[in-house]
Amino acid sequence: MTGGTPSGIAHGDADLLEVARACVARAAAALAAADRGEMARITDRQLGEREVKLAADAALDRVVAGALSGTGIPVVSEEDAASHATDPAGTAWIVDPLDGSYNFSRGLGPSMISVALWRAGTPIFGVLHEVDAGRTWWGGPGIPSRGEQGPIAVSTENAMPRCTVCTGFPSRFPVGDDGAVQAYVRSIAAFGKVRMLGSAAASLLRVARGSAEVYFERHIMLWDVAAGLAIVAGAGGSWTAEPLAFDRGCTVVATNGRVEFGAP
Repeated sequence: MTGGTPSGIAHGDADLLEVARACVARAAAALAAADRGEMARITDRQLGEREVKLAADAALDRVVAGALSGTGIPVVSEEDAASHATDPAGTAWIVDPLDGSYNFSRGLGPSMISVALWRAGTPIFGVLHEVDAGRTWWGGPGIPSRGEQGPIAVSTENAMPRCTVCTGFPSRFPVGDDGAVQAYVRSIAAFGKVRMLGSAAASLLRVARGSAEVYFERHIMLWDVAAGLAIVAGAGGSWTAEPLAFDRGCTVVATNGRVEFGAP
């Protein structure tokens, strides 16, 4: 960010945005300098083999959470189970060191370093870095969202047959429940196109950049979406998430603010 305090954000929060951007840049540089094969090494499998943990998850968490802890604000990280007891109604950094870990491990699609500052159950700002593309974006409700190449904005499309929804089956989705799967399919059937990117953060960024109109996912964790929701808001979109908790999944809908879509 250049040009002083962004419109609509307190000076102290603008300073914290600079801290977040700096620590994300540090993490991105550390990952780029590391051995890709070692960072992609699977160190653990969870949720019946549906979720993997990589050496990169722990390594990036040490960089990001370590840097943010110096602010005195609680850090909630996917990699720190004890932090999940933090009150979501307070002020906290919300960190996913590497969203899309499986994508990273297989060279399959986007993976993102994700940092957000939330207060009273709503985002102040988020910072996302797309690892393989080497690009960073940031923004929030009081900060017009942008990347290093310039501002970004949601699309203006509102006709469902011409709209794209980004979605997915997160690790906690009950794929063995036929009723849940059928309800999910019915909910997205009206869209012209459906895309599954394997990263909630990357999907939300596509909504913020106007490449898709809606992001919808059930049983997704708040750290997967915290920064992306902030950036969608800063790009002119809107979102809902229920319930707001760190210890269980939530249902999230983010749109360009023009498409009428509510999670059934």
